Amino acid sequence: EAEAVSVGTGLQIAGANCVVVIENAGLFQAIEAIRCLPLDMRVPLVMFISWTSRVPADQSPDDAIEEGLARGGGAATHAVWQGLMTDRVLDTIGIPHSTLETANGVKLVSWAFGKARDTRGPVAILLDRLEGAPQ
Repeated sequence: EAEAVSVGTGLQIAGANCVVVIENAGLFQAIEAIRCLPLDMRVPLVMFISWTSRVPADQSPDDAIEEGLARGGGAATHAVWQGLMTDRVLDTIGIPHSTLETANGVKLVSWAFGKARDTRGPVAILLDRLEGAPQ
């Protein structure tokens, strides 16, 4: 994921429009690359981040963690924590983001490219399970 951010930043500097696609687990691994490349260098970069293990709105974080523990803890619980922290990490490091939740929400792609250009920095679209998308 850090390499994807590096390559994407290089492509943007070279004048190409690109999108970096990573999992939210990879976001945590790529934080340093995101900070020192598109953030510090002020390079517009659109990132699609799959929001795996997002806790549903009708479930409390505590219940989600208990469910992960019931499945044996370890990776299941770790994934729940990543799901809980994804949007908070983006907020903390100052990356604008929005969530694509329906197949009709693709207008967010235009928003993301415009926002990245205007802010001269990275922007994230979190990809949740798309309602109305073909199965």
